[in-house]
Amino acid sequence: MRVLGITAGIDSGAAVVEDGRILAAVNEERLCRMKLVTGFPRGSIAEVLRLSNTRASKLDAVMVATNNSIFIDDLEPFVEGFRHAGNHSGLAWGIKRAASTFSRFHNKFPMLEKAYCTLLAPTYMQRRKAIRRVLREEFDIQCPIKFVDHHFAHVTSAYFTSGFEDALVVWLDGGGDRLSSRVYAARNGKMESLH
Repeated sequence: MRVLGITAGIDSGAAVVEDGRILAAVNEERLCRMKLVTGFPRGSIAEVLRLSNTRASKLDAVMVATNNSIFIDDLEPFVEGFRHAGNHSGLAWGIKRAASTFSRFHNKFPMLEKAYCTLLAPTYMQRRKAIRRVLREEFDIQCPIKFVDHHFAHVTSAYFTSGFEDALVVWLDGGGDRLSSRVYAARNGKMESLH
C-alpha cells in the first residue's frame, strides 16, 4: 500500500510510505528556506511524489495529520510560541486568540473547551474541504483522503516504520487536536490507546 502523508501545521511537510518503508520525506522548510514554516506544503508534496517516482493514480490513500485546525493556504514563517507571522483576522482566529488568553481557566470552567470546539467546528470542516480540493485540483489525487488525530499520526508513523512487532509508543508534543501527549500499545499492527 502506497500512502502520501501530509502535515500542514507548524513544520509542514509530506512523505510517501509504502508498506512501512519511507520512500521519500521532505519538510517544506527545506524548499522555501523558512524554519518551521506553516501552511499547505505544495512543494513537499510535489517533491516526495517526484523522489518516490509516484504518480497520483498510484496512491492508495492520503493521510492528513490533525483533524482540528485552521487551513493556512500560503506559507508563513514560524515566529514563536505557536504564533504565525501572517496577519490573521476573522472569527476563527479571534476565537483561537481568546482561547489562548482564557486557557488558564480551563479547570474552573470546563464548558470553555466545549464552546471552543463548537465554535470552531465549521472552520475545521472548511479546512478538510480546502485540503481535499487542493489535492484533487492541483495534484489530481483521486484516492481516499483521510484526516487523522494529530498524535495518532505521530505514533503510527513511529511504530509502522520502526520494524517492531510490539511496542509501547509514547508521544509528547506542544499540542494538536486539543492534546499534548498520547500513549499507545502497538501489537501486531494494531494500536490501542492507553492514555
